[in-house]
Amino acid sequence: MLLHHIFHIFRVNWFIVTMTIWIPDLTEHSGPRYKALAAAIASGINDGELIAQQKLPPQRQLADALGVTLGTVTRGYAEAERRGLVSARVGSGTYVKEKGANVRDEFLIPDPRVGFIDLTVSLPVRLGQQELLAETLGQLQHDPDTLAHMLEYHPDGGFAHHRDVIAKWISYGNFKPHPDSITLCNGGQHAIQLALIAACRPGDTILAEGLAYPGLKSIARQLSLKVIPIPMDEEGIVLDSIADLCRQYNPRLIYCTPTQHNPTNVQMTLQRRQRLITVADDYQLLIIEDDVSASLVQNRPESLASMAPERVFYISSCSKGLAGGLRVGFLVSPQAYRDRAASALRASCWMAPPLMVEIACRWIQQGAATRLLTKQREALQARFELASDIFEALNFSARADSFFVWLVLPEHWRASAFVKAAEERKVLITAAESFAVGNYPAPQAVRICISAAKDLASLEESLRILQQLAVSEVDEKIETF
Repeated sequence: MLLHHIFHIFRVNWFIVTMTIWIPDLTEHSGPRYKALAAAIASGINDGELIAQQKLPPQRQLADALGVTLGTVTRGYAEAERRGLVSARVGSGTYVKEKGANVRDEFLIPDPRVGFIDLTVSLPVRLGQQELLAETLGQLQHDPDTLAHMLEYHPDGGFAHHRDVIAKWISYGNFKPHPDSITLCNGGQHAIQLALIAACRPGDTILAEGLAYPGLKSIARQLSLKVIPIPMDEEGIVLDSIADLCRQYNPRLIYCTPTQHNPTNVQMTLQRRQRLITVADDYQLLIIEDDVSASLVQNRPESLASMAPERVFYISSCSKGLAGGLRVGFLVSPQAYRDRAASALRASCWMAPPLMVEIACRWIQQGAATRLLTKQREALQARFELASDIFEALNFSARADSFFVWLVLPEHWRASAFVKAAEERKVLITAAESFAVGNYPAPQAVRICISAAKDLASLEESLRILQQLAVSEVDEKIETF
């Protein structure tokens, strides 16, 4: 009996010594506590605290440690499994999946939902682009030589005459890229991917704004890159924090959106841009400047790429100013990385579709693109004024040349609950958590894409629903855990 008792004590002590209990801090994540737990698991995997095949703590034990119900942990583990982060094994427990194995990507565009007003995707206003496309295709059917040319493979980065057109199109201020520096690709998302492949290796760390374009996180995950958030203020990234991040993580580059930041509409001042270049020089950091959302901004501040062309990858596209389905992106690379960008292009899709690029270039050369931008600005101005009137008493950020409104919610609302309540009223919007990088604390805010509504009437209907919802009391049925 004594021997059995001693063995039992040894077995318990061995378990205590060898079993490391992972206890996350749920206060670092917004939303219901079960979703905060799932987000903490994702952050733990991203930060290396949780490794592949590691067993998560037993549910009851973690519930006791966190001071939550067993049901909260059960739902949190289930949510993490739904996201592809972990797998549950009957009779054994829940384990971290191998990195990249069926990880759920939140950056997805679902099928249209009948009867809903979808304000989740940043799109150009519908202004009859299909008629312009029909006209251009009509021109091409009478130009057999060009059509034959479009059916051929084209050189690395695109045909020279196309790159000449694009170089002039994206130039502004002191930013005048040489055509040879341009790689034509399949939209801005693809351009980000090419820049990261050219600049980084698997396992590298990159820095990004605490709230950033969700597509960046998707690409980084696929390329096995670790993304660390940079704190933000009313002018964008806080530069004073970069030194500590560099010492701690030894990052390869900074990804940022200095003009028309997505999702907050923050615009980096010229002084901070100049300081950012100085910091990048001090720590030998490359920069990816995402300028896609700035296509309609007039009198733009000087681009980072014009300040440090040897250090900055510049990205733009046709998707915001002209048409979302016109999948033509532009990557301007530092000279030392142009061959790598071209190699990444060949490896990913060989080339941007020449026909798409030809259509975009014709629109530019014939003045149609400029006219579309003018109409877009006018349409967005009207939508901006409408949103400003309806949200007058609320805390929001908007610009007359922006595709979206950033709405900071009243204190009694959590963003996840607000999004759910809006969905129940057939309006779809995006919570700040979708933009949060790593463990960055997402504010209780939502992004509302005012350009996505089919017309002013549907936009007004949806914005009034959101305004009334924001000032109303929270429905207890919406709150979860």
